[in-house]
Parts: sequence; C-alpha cells; structure tokens
Amino acid sequence: MAAFLVEVSTLVRTAYQWVKTGKLSADHKAVYAWATGQGLTAHQAKALAAHVEQWRATDQAVLDHRIESIQLRMVALEDAVKALDAQLTSPKATTFLSKKALDRLKSQRFQKNRSLCNKRQQLEILLIQRQQGDTSRVFGGRRLLAQRHRLNEADSPWTAATWRQEWQRKRQGSIALIGDASHTAGNQSAQVHLESKEDQSGKTTFTG
Repeated sequence: MAAFLVEVSTLVRTAYQWVKTGKLSADHKAVYAWATGQGLTAHQAKALAAHVEQWRATDQAVLDHRIESIQLRMVALEDAVKALDAQLTSPKATTFLSKKALDRLKSQRFQKNRSLCNKRQQLEILLIQRQQGDTSRVFGGRRLLAQRHRLNEADSPWTAATWRQEWQRKRQGSIALIGDASHTAGNQSAQVHLESKEDQSGKTTFTG
C-alpha cells in the first residue's frame, strides 16, 4: 500500500505540473484520460483528476487573497504617507517642531513610502501571474525548500543527504482518494485498519 500511495502521489504532482506548464489540458476529462493511460483504474483516475482541480482552485484562491491583502496594505500606506506629508508641510511643523522631531517624521515618511513602492511592485507581479494563470505550489514545503540554500552553513541542521531524505518524505506526505458509497468501507483503494494497544499506565494508543 505504501508503494502504491507513493506512486499515485508522484502521478498527482506530475499531472499538476503538466497542467501548469500547458503540457496537459486543465480539462477534467483530459487529466482523467492521462491518468488511466498511466495504469490507474477509472476510480483512481477520477480521484487524481479531482485532486489536481482542487489544488488549482486552492492556488487561485491563495493568489487572489494575496492580491487583496496587498491592495488593502497599499491603501493604509498611502493614507499614512498623506498624513505625514500634511504634518511636514503644516505651519506647526516649520514653526514649533525641533529638527530632531522633523527628522523623525521625514524618516517615517521615507519608510512608509518605500514600503508602498515595494507593495506596488509585488502587486504588479501578482496581477501578471493571475492574468497568465501562473499559480505556484511547492511540493515539500517552502520552508524546507529554503533550507536547501544553506546546507553548507555552520548552523544548518541538515546535510545534503538528510535534507534530501526529508524532502522526499514531505513530498510523499499527502494523497487524497475519493470514496464511493457503493464500495465496502467507502474506498477499496485505500483503507486504514487501527490496532489498539494499552501501556502499563492504562493509556490506549492506536496504530495503523
């Protein structure tokens, strides 16, 4: 069963990448036909196609959320810059504020405006990605992927071998299979059988 799940997990990732790069049509029937051509049963191919659709929908929702968040942050930054500009150009600023206080306001204005410029650049990139349908997903996790670039650093918790082993483990860590009411226990492709074990303290644990 473990080998089968690894195989299906690899096929799901491959189908997702092929759809993303245009090698495979995003149409459900096209993904289903490709999956059956890889030796999967009709039910397994249906599960794979649904999984790819779910990933793509989730990625699109995440991208839309990032765009909305950046737009809201830009509005707040624009308001902050306008407010600081009003303070700096007011008669009170030029008459009563000390040079230190003016410098502090100018510094705040510079930092807010720089953040605003950065957000504008980020938004431009994300809008292009949405227009082109270019969503992204890291199989194995972005945090672990970032560790790959610091394997040679003294404080790195990973060697090349241990990082690769963990990367492969994380990439094989997720697979969804669709159940069927007509099947015994919902799904003949993947079932979990739990065994209970009681330790000396009387605590019961379950293993599959």
